[in-house]
Amino acid sequence: MEEDQSDQQEQSAGFTRGGSVVSDITLDQARVMAVRTAQANPGRRRWILKRRMLFDVLSDSQDENSYMIVVSFRPREDFDGTPGQERFKFTKTGRFQDREVLRHPKSSKLIQISRKTAVLSVITVGGLIGLAVLFSKLFQTQGCDTRPFC
Repeated sequence: MEEDQSDQQEQSAGFTRGGSVVSDITLDQARVMAVRTAQANPGRRRWILKRRMLFDVLSDSQDENSYMIVVSFRPREDFDGTPGQERFKFTKTGRFQDREVLRHPKSSKLIQISRKTAVLSVITVGGLIGLAVLFSKLFQTQGCDTRPFC
């Protein structure tokens, strides 16, 4: 009895327990599938694998047999620039047909330096300045009678 109710609920939602589609999908379901596909499989771009990405549906359209969904994507952390775009194509029965990157994200920053690199650079420069001050104090030319390196 409970299984019949859960089967009816799944069929009304449009998906079975295994994730397959009961009948033709709607445009909203195709949008969800496009975002899930983008999140689960970031494609052939290795630099994306290292970062967490945000995805958003930009546009959608349909023709007689398929849905076309355009998804924007960008890094989740601080990002100033233009997000990338990717187009997904699904049949009305829910089968994946095609995926194409339209544009990669482009940062508006001219020089991209990570926070870790900036902190290490400041520490290194500070250490070098400290060593220079130390050596200048050790080897001053005043009082050359008592120092051997004058």
